[in-house]
Amino acid sequence: MKGRRDGAKLGDGGELSYLRKDATEKQTGGEVKEGTGLTSSELGSSCYSSPCKNGGTCEDAEGSYRCLCPQNPLAYVGWNCEFLYEACGGHACPSELICSGTPGQLNYTCLCRPGQIGLGCNSEADMCETNTCPQPHFECITINSGYGCQCRNRESCQIQSSLCSSNPCHNNGTCTESAGQYICKCQLGHVGTHCEEDVDECASSPCQNGAICLDRVNEYSCFCVPGFQGHHCEIDINECASRPCQHNSTCLNQMDHYVCQCLPGYTVTVRSCVGGRACYAMEFLLKENRGMNCDVEIDECISDPCWNGGTCNDHIGLFTCSCMPGFEGVQCEMDINECQSQPCLNGGMCHDLVNSYFCDCHNTGFEGEHCELDILECASQPCQNGATCLEGVGRYSCDCWSGYVGKHCEEDVDECTMEPCFNGGQCYEKIQPKLLWGTYGLSSSVQLPRSCWIHLQMSAGFAGICTVNIDECESQPCQNGGSCMDLVNSYIGVNACLVTQM
Repeated sequence: MKGRRDGAKLGDGGELSYLRKDATEKQTGGEVKEGTGLTSSELGSSCYSSPCKNGGTCEDAEGSYRCLCPQNPLAYVGWNCEFLYEACGGHACPSELICSGTPGQLNYTCLCRPGQIGLGCNSEADMCETNTCPQPHFECITINSGYGCQCRNRESCQIQSSLCSSNPCHNNGTCTESAGQYICKCQLGHVGTHCEEDVDECASSPCQNGAICLDRVNEYSCFCVPGFQGHHCEIDINECASRPCQHNSTCLNQMDHYVCQCLPGYTVTVRSCVGGRACYAMEFLLKENRGMNCDVEIDECISDPCWNGGTCNDHIGLFTCSCMPGFEGVQCEMDINECQSQPCLNGGMCHDLVNSYFCDCHNTGFEGEHCELDILECASQPCQNGATCLEGVGRYSCDCWSGYVGKHCEEDVDECTMEPCFNGGQCYEKIQPKLLWGTYGLSSSVQLPRSCWIHLQMSAGFAGICTVNIDECESQPCQNGGSCMDLVNSYIGVNACLVTQM
């Protein structure tokens, strides 16, 4: 029998049956499939698709199906009864003879090779005497240059299956018979006596860059990890080819991704922030797939970098702060020291304020915004008992009259306790000049000693502290050549000129 034949068996009545070994359909229960009028078992039947050709009858087998091929008027063979039966394929003639048959017919003839006749094809003889038909119910008929085997009754003739009819070769291997044996010629991707072994094309690790190799029949497939392509995943996909990075940023091709190195002012990274509104804004941009391509200009003012009420001005890659009066610095972090110019005078202490200053003039003797005004300490007339107040810087002093002491000349000293007056002089405490001039009627031109004075009506004739005798003759009271003689509180004139004066 020529060609490939699978699982051929002789059925009752002489039909050839072939068991389909590669069917994939499975039988299921008997549930009726909606809209078809067929049960699910019929739909799941291997015979549902009518695989048997040329009038063959299909029978379900376990996990497969079987075709009973017809033999009348033509004999068919094959899994699906798709081939005409060839008698010479299964009934080899002796080696010196040539088999001849008609496709689809059971009968065949064995003929001598051209130029040969007779028994053994070398003389004329009755071939049927030495050759018989091996098949039951076949009758040998002598013909010219050979013999033939003819089935006497089609119903009773049996066709022997060839060695290849059992389909010994797996995985679509081709079965070839020779000298009572068969050989399997395997399809690419399979090896073994019966082509039962699948060659593992992934054994050589053809897939690169971490790809997964999937073994197939005579081939393999590489499932690339993201970022690679090609038959062997040997090509690194250049994610930067589409130029995703904007605003003149630099694109770095990485495995399965790219990284944009942004210019200042066009970058978003949560690693650079520690809490606060700035981080929340950056995380939002990342979730929205914004900012990774340097497509978002960063608001440097979002973190409120300006201190002390300064106003932040956003620029590309930087910010500037407009500071409130009294502050300076990149972030208005420095309080301007208004005391640096030393505005306070005369030893006043300067206290720095926000955009201002305060001069503390305490204990300086001055007052005013800058301690520029001298305080008149004598304006309050602190000195008592007629003492003179002397102005100073931050202070005053009292020049006391004799007989008075104390900071304000408030203490009266009794100088007469020491009895300083001699010759019967009466001691009086020195008092303020206005009392002397008013009460005692002294002229303002009188020069009073600093220690004590003597009432003129007491102890006349003495001065000072009553220790000096007043020379009454000093005024030359004697006239006309009279001589003056000084006495105590008096004088006399010589030559009978006597004048008595108080």
